[in-house]
Amino acid sequence: MPQFNDLGPADLVHLTKTGNKHRYGTFFNTAGVDTSNSATIASHLMDVVKVFHGKPQTWFGKSKTYSIEKAVFCAFNAFSKVDARVTIHVPGSTEVTLVGANGPVEGSERLWLETYISSIARCLLTSGEDEEELNHVVETRRINPLTSVTGAETFFQAFEAMFWDGPRLGAACDVQVPSLTNNYLVDTFLKAVEVTRKFDTALEVLHRLQERDPRVISIVAQVLLMQDEEVKAIQTIAHGIRANPRNAALLILQAKYLMEKSQYAFALAAATQAVKASPSEFRPWEILTKVYVAMGEYEQALLTINSCPMFANKERYSFKRVTPVNRNNLHLPLPIDATLEAVTGLNAMAIQEEQLNADPSLMNLQATGLKSTFAAAYDLLTDIIHRIGWEKLLKVRTKVFVMEEEYRKGEGNESYLKDSTQKKDNNGTTAGDAGDSGFKTKRLCERWLDHLFMVLYDDLKVYTLWQTELLQFQAQNMEYKKSPLEWELLGLVATRLRHFKEASVAFTNALTGRFSVKSTRRLLKYFQKEKHKLVKLSQSGEETALAPAQIAKSLATLDTKIVEFSVNLTVWDHRWYIEYSPTLILALAGIVSEKGVTKVMNQIVAKYTSEGEGVVELMNDTFLLFEEFGFAGVDAS
Repeated sequence: MPQFNDLGPADLVHLTKTGNKHRYGTFFNTAGVDTSNSATIASHLMDVVKVFHGKPQTWFGKSKTYSIEKAVFCAFNAFSKVDARVTIHVPGSTEVTLVGANGPVEGSERLWLETYISSIARCLLTSGEDEEELNHVVETRRINPLTSVTGAETFFQAFEAMFWDGPRLGAACDVQVPSLTNNYLVDTFLKAVEVTRKFDTALEVLHRLQERDPRVISIVAQVLLMQDEEVKAIQTIAHGIRANPRNAALLILQAKYLMEKSQYAFALAAATQAVKASPSEFRPWEILTKVYVAMGEYEQALLTINSCPMFANKERYSFKRVTPVNRNNLHLPLPIDATLEAVTGLNAMAIQEEQLNADPSLMNLQATGLKSTFAAAYDLLTDIIHRIGWEKLLKVRTKVFVMEEEYRKGEGNESYLKDSTQKKDNNGTTAGDAGDSGFKTKRLCERWLDHLFMVLYDDLKVYTLWQTELLQFQAQNMEYKKSPLEWELLGLVATRLRHFKEASVAFTNALTGRFSVKSTRRLLKYFQKEKHKLVKLSQSGEETALAPAQIAKSLATLDTKIVEFSVNLTVWDHRWYIEYSPTLILALAGIVSEKGVTKVMNQIVAKYTSEGEGVVELMNDTFLLFEEFGFAGVDAS
């Protein structure tokens, strides 16, 4: 247990089974189970036992019947580094033990509260648009931890009680030091608010906390922005900054808002103050870079990236196996209650063959392995190159950084090196803000940034070759053929380089060959962004080449695709024992709020009643969730 990092491993269920005079052990991971006390865990274990006990099960292609002797549930308390274990004997008693690094510990309400928060945090913070990239532990069942208003209110109460211990839980990979308002607990709270839409309840909790610590105002502002209460949010941010001009979280929020409104000069002032307030954290430097890029100040942008504090020892939190698993002992049965042939009927051997025969230049791109702050810094670089191109980027790089040839000529003496490696002056401003003109104003490029330029070059080379070959094939009226995996990889390259339209074409081509979860997720995100642009365009009143009827038609097409892709991904998730995805819930909620739940349900019934088995029933669970939380559009006809 002392080796567990961040939030720890997923909860674990272990079953002891007997059959044919032999005893077997089976385990799987789970996320989203109510671990607030031993009774709720025991109830969940009994539900699991009922599925297995005395009923024929297909294991490794053979029908077998087992009796369950014992079931154990383990949940890691990430606050106190304690493992909560509940054991039920069938039939028989229930045992509860809490085990720390040095042995058993005495149970308390506080420890169970910590365990409950830890379990929900693990579930919500690994439920994102890149689920298949975050969770390589495929033997994990994920259920919704917030299925009712009562359950959501229970979580908010637990959050309030545990708020002051939030930094003990750790923080995201781009946060150097967890703070009271920037940690995994706050991230979990914001995700819960977003997916339940219980804004008023959340704000009540935050206002009570704010009375004890004014810094909570930054979380209040985030919830108000999430609620689309823009005026209140901006007033809150302004009030908080007047009270504490060095509140980096509020300054970052202000800079982001001003950037969205194209008020770059004011955004620059806010971002600069954020860096001064928190120079050792990555996020202030990141927003400052984005402001410089938006202003066209590419030299300052590069210098700012070079000054970013980088965290090489942190990765984005994801589930990891506690012990290695022999693949021969891994049994992943296909759920048969909800299937869709195009999604769940994939040929595993054909996919494996694709991987073996895929172009190595696509499979081995280093950009796919970038993590944490290095991935974020790479994204900043791609924003610059998308605006000015590779050649101009190299010129800017040469202008602000010392090149190897210059260094070897002897210009980089000891005193120069000492001066040039200093990133910030005493006021926390970037190195490029002061200094003489000419050679001595140049700075040494950090090794990691130099490496990112090489990674960027590899991505550009692949993308340029693809586009050149495509034009040549089109000129000769020939089909440009790639495997679904190769199309997917090309789409990811284009996405990283911000060529989103070209990426959507590649992902669409990948889906013509077979279903691809990654391509589907990326296209869903693309459709949502395109819809947002069209809605914004139609509401702006600006002149456009598109007639109102054309915009309406495009929006209708996008809505249809969003629903279709959300259904396909829900079926895919169900195949892999995932019953809860905030990304898909929010995607469908947006359509329902505009069209009404009846119209969306009718669309699903019309398309999937004949195509799939149990798909309509599976989607009904999502619509019942909307009804429970009173989402917009549920009562619309």
